Amino acid sequence: MNKFTPKFLFIFITIFSLNCLDAINTMPFLHEGPDFLILGGVKCGTTSLFRYLKEHPNIRFPQNKELFFFNKAFEKSTYNNGIEWYLKQFPKKRPAGDFFLTGEASAGYFARADPKEISSYFPNIKLIILLRNPVDRALSHYKMSLRNRNINGHGSIEKTFTTNMINFKNTTIPLWDPYIYSGVYVSLIRSWRESYPDDQILIICSEELFATPSKVVNDVFAFLELPAFTLKEYKIFNKGSNNEITLSPSLREQMSEFFSPYNQELQTLLQDEMHIDIDLASFGWDLSGE
Repeated sequence: MNKFTPKFLFIFITIFSLNCLDAINTMPFLHEGPDFLILGGVKCGTTSLFRYLKEHPNIRFPQNKELFFFNKAFEKSTYNNGIEWYLKQFPKKRPAGDFFLTGEASAGYFARADPKEISSYFPNIKLIILLRNPVDRALSHYKMSLRNRNINGHGSIEKTFTTNMINFKNTTIPLWDPYIYSGVYVSLIRSWRESYPDDQILIICSEELFATPSKVVNDVFAFLELPAFTLKEYKIFNKGSNNEITLSPSLREQMSEFFSPYNQELQTLLQDEMHIDIDLASFGWDLSGE
C-alpha cells in the first residue's frame, strides 16, 4: 500500500482543490452595503466627485448616484423600502475575489441624516464630506431650488436668507433650512464625529477640488486605500446656471458676517482637533469674526 500512497494523495489533493474551487465559484454573492459614503453638502461638488471616483477600476457604484435612504425627511426618501432593499442596491460581492469598493453619494445626508442610525448599520464605513464657502453654497442651492421649481420668484432671495439667519440666531435648536442651516458646518461635523472616529472621515474643500482635481481625487483614493488613478479629464458636473441671480453687496456682507464665527470655529476644529491641514481663509472663506 505504501508505494501507492503518493498517487492516492495526489488524487485526493486534486479532487479537494477542484471541489474548493467549485465551492468558491458557486458561493452566493453577498449584499454588504456601502464601503463609503459621499455625504455632501449639497452644491459642494458631490456629483463631480462621484463621477471622478466612478472611473477607478476598483470602485463600483449602484445604478443610482443618490439612494435617498437615510434622508427620511426628503420627499424622495426610500427609507420605507427597508434596509434589505437598501443593501440590494449595491453591487454584490463574493467572499473570495472580486475586490472592489462601493458606496453612494447622497448630498442631503450631511445635514439631514442621523449619524447614529447609519453607524448602527455600518460602523466601519468611511465618510467623505465636501465643504464649500457657505455664502456661495447658499446662493448655488437657491438657484437649484428655482431650477427645480421648489420655490417661485426671483425677488425673494434677500428676504429668504435674512429670515433664515434671524431664525437661526434666535432659536435654541435651529430648524433646518436648505440655505443657512446647511452652511453651519461645524455643528454638523461634530455630530458625525460622535458616531465615527476621525480616521474614517475625510474633509475636502470644494474650492480645492475644482482647482486641483487630480490631487484631491488621488487623496480620496489614498483615503479609501486604493491605488492612485489619473483620469483623462476632470469636467465639472451639475454646474448651476441662473447667473442673473446674484447676491447684493450688502446681503453678501451680511451673510459673510453671519457665517464668519462658525467658519472660525470650524477652522479650529479641523486644525486643532482633527489635525487636518486646511486653511479656509486661503479659499476665500470669511474668518474675521463678529
